[in-house]
Order: sequence, then structure tokens, then C-alpha cells
Amino acid sequence: MTDSETVPAPIADLTKGIWWWVLIRGILAIAFGIIALINPGSAILAFANSTSRFDERVALGYALVYPVAMVTKIVITQILTIVA
Repeated sequence: MTDSETVPAPIADLTKGIWWWVLIRGILAIAFGIIALINPGSAILAFANSTSRFDERVALGYALVYPVAMVTKIVITQILTIVA
């Protein structure tokens, strides 16, 4: 390794003490990404709230639609189980 390929001393000193923090942030990012894939409604609600500047109509709409969507998923799953 030549001198041009080495990490500068200030950056190397900085990363010595916080490598575990970077590791924890990476693990949490992966975990929250998996949660967002499993339950996309939460991510969609957060996006809708941030784009509408937390308009109460967004929360009301989500509160009205979410239970209907959940019951519909359960009923469709039961019907597919009976048919198959």
C-alpha cells in the first residue's frame, strides 16, 4: 500500500472510537427496512404525514381505511385457503 492509498490520520482516529456506532446504525437501518417491507402501511402513513405537514385528514383517512383493508386481507386469505 502506498502513501496515497492510506486513510488520513484524522479520519482514522475518528473511526477508531465510533466503529461500533456505525455498526449499530447499519443493523438498525436493515431492521427498519425489513419492517417497512413487511408492513408498508406505516411507511406510507409517515410519508403522507410529512408531505401534508401532518394534516389531520390524512390520519383520519388512514384510520378509516386500515381496518377495512386488514379485514379484507383476512377474508381473502380464508377464501383462498378454502378454495385451494
